[in-house]
Amino acid sequence: MKYRSEIDGLRAVAILPVIAFHAHFPFLTGGYVGVDVFFVISGYLITLILLGEIAEGRQSIIAFYERRARRILPTLFVVLAAVWMVAYFWMLPTYFKDFSRSLGATSIFIANIHFLEWTDYFATDAELTPLLHMWSLSFEEQYYLLFPLLLIAMRRQRWEVQVGILTLCLLASLAVSEWGWRNKPDENFFFSFSRFWELLVGSLCAFILHRRGAPLGNGILAAIGLGLILGSVLGFDAQTPFPSVYTLVPVAGTALIILFGIEGTKTAAFLSLRPLVGIGLISYSAYLWHQPLLAFARLRLFGEMGAATTAGLSLLTLVLAYATWRWVETPFRRRSGPRAISRSGVFLFSGIGILGFLGIGLWGMADGLPERRAPVGVSFAALGVDEKIRPNRGFGRVCDGTFTLADDCRTSDAPEIVVWGDSYAMHLVDALRSSRPNVKLIQHTLSQCAPVLGITKTAPRYSAEHVERCRKFKQEVIAYIARTPSIRIVVLASPLHMLRDGARRYDGAHGGGSTEETVFSALTATIRDLESLGKQVAFVSPPPTTGKNLGLCLASAVSFGAPLARCDFDLEDVEPHYRATRSFLNRLRDDYAVIMLEELFCTEGRCRASKDGVLLYRDKGHLSHEGSAYVGRAFDLIGRIEQALSELPR
Repeated sequence: MKYRSEIDGLRAVAILPVIAFHAHFPFLTGGYVGVDVFFVISGYLITLILLGEIAEGRQSIIAFYERRARRILPTLFVVLAAVWMVAYFWMLPTYFKDFSRSLGATSIFIANIHFLEWTDYFATDAELTPLLHMWSLSFEEQYYLLFPLLLIAMRRQRWEVQVGILTLCLLASLAVSEWGWRNKPDENFFFSFSRFWELLVGSLCAFILHRRGAPLGNGILAAIGLGLILGSVLGFDAQTPFPSVYTLVPVAGTALIILFGIEGTKTAAFLSLRPLVGIGLISYSAYLWHQPLLAFARLRLFGEMGAATTAGLSLLTLVLAYATWRWVETPFRRRSGPRAISRSGVFLFSGIGILGFLGIGLWGMADGLPERRAPVGVSFAALGVDEKIRPNRGFGRVCDGTFTLADDCRTSDAPEIVVWGDSYAMHLVDALRSSRPNVKLIQHTLSQCAPVLGITKTAPRYSAEHVERCRKFKQEVIAYIARTPSIRIVVLASPLHMLRDGARRYDGAHGGGSTEETVFSALTATIRDLESLGKQVAFVSPPPTTGKNLGLCLASAVSFGAPLARCDFDLEDVEPHYRATRSFLNRLRDDYAVIMLEELFCTEGRCRASKDGVLLYRDKGHLSHEGSAYVGRAFDLIGRIEQALSELPR
């Protein structure tokens, strides 16, 4: 196979936006599509090599896997070892437990399956997960496990039949991804069969070029291909359904460059520039290093990473990538000469590494090893900070997910107060109980399901299944409130993400608009419906938030011996969505009872993330268990609710 320098340059075009995207560089909101560019390139190169071997009658599955082991495993093992050592000394038990599970999954190339199941709303932040990026490596290896077998099975078929079979597989996989983002968006991102079509596009490019014997030449089409990739990097964002038909844009762009970007075209000349080719050569190592560096920096710097820091980390990524490419990746790929490693040596090394990291992962995922020594010199268990920022589901996990009247979700068979909403209602349970220890309370909550009748979210990330579950849940809650005369007060709580993500009325066939007025009219109608049932209604706002993980900032401050005050923030620095919610609730406050937690947390424009040594937050916006209890105890939350209700004009 003739070397094409433009392909290495294309790798640089893929890796640089990925690093920039994860480093949160502005404007590159679609940098994640670089991974999809890699998929097409990988499918093309692997298939072209296999087709050449089959044509020469020397195809060998063992030789193929030997090449993959030499190419992938040495650098992977070095990165995993380095990442594990830092995680062991720095990560809280809960985070280390999640990390260990991902380490074990990565070692046997099922990280995408691990993260596919890792869709808990309360799970570790993605940007703080050192091995999150390993999902793509695992996915590729799964393809490499299956595709050579398919290719060998088809080797006696005519070219047209082989291409037809691959095309059918491609279309089926694309259909899965298109169905998936509409119905299972979280799972769709990591699901293997939602992505296989991208590598198959590269494989089909290989079939075309192998039959011709040389690349096709068309400078205009190659330039269009580069434009499609760069347009995706600049134009896509977190709200773009992915993978889906939108993914065709960068995938088709990559295919056009592979097919038509031959030597002599301006696109190939650009991609063959020495800096791009050099970065492309180390792109695999750079991909492995970038996410752990960023994740650990955010952990150590309490999320406070400026432009200089992110730029420095991006440069460090390339430096480490060159080092591992030069002294790890390249030597292991050498199959002849005095320093070459034999095939048996490669497989022995691979087996030991895989089993070793699997064992280490299983060891840590049991309980997160709480007896490890924290940076301040005592064990994480002694600090107790992991317990302080554990997920706050109110009464408990059983109370989140479906409508329930379980004894574990209430303090009385005849409740007087019901807290209804999403996770921002759950976190008020401790506050209400500490405000009045004998309160007769029941919890009705469902994550990502605001207590607003008649409307639903419209953002792609919310599946049709969740929308229907939310609709049914709200109907069951309002019916329960209607038939329960003991209930006096209904406490509603939610950050009202519909203001950001869009909302539409159900109206039978899901018609309606998506403006603030839609949400306001639906919420006020919900409150009036509850009042018509003889209930008093109060809305409790979310706490102020900057969008940074305040809980982790507090936990890291404790672990590293830094002052808790470093996690405090100015009120003017709150995130845009909180500003919109605050404005919305101040409008609602004109006629209804609204409790603004901002007034409890912030004085003279400065908001506290902790008070009297109590960690108020557990993550970006939710109250910790102890923080919620503090709010109820120190500020008498129920008393404030009753006062707000008594002051309403009637």
